[in-house]
Amino acid sequence: ITTAAVAMPGDPTPTANGPSNDPVCAGSTLQLALTDVGGGAQYQWRGPNGFTAVGTSPTLPNFQPENSGRYYVDVVIGTCIARTESVVVESIEIPS
Repeated sequence: ITTAAVAMPGDPTPTANGPSNDPVCAGSTLQLALTDVGGGAQYQWRGPNGFTAVGTSPTLPNFQPENSGRYYVDVVIGTCIARTESVVVESIEIPS
């Protein structure tokens, strides 16, 4: 068995919010974000209701309550998942 350490600069802590705050209002756009750690890292997101995306700042337009939950991002360097982080996103509905 061979093990290897993957050096990862920076701290890839994901954040999530609506256009100006968190939680996300139903019908608005969810904005996910993650600081690029460099080193050729790639970012693969997954979440509730079949959500998948790539990159440091994916969005989900028309966010709905069924999209609430935990969103995960894999920080991939080369062919290895160097780190997995997550963020919980909640939806709020503002009565008319």
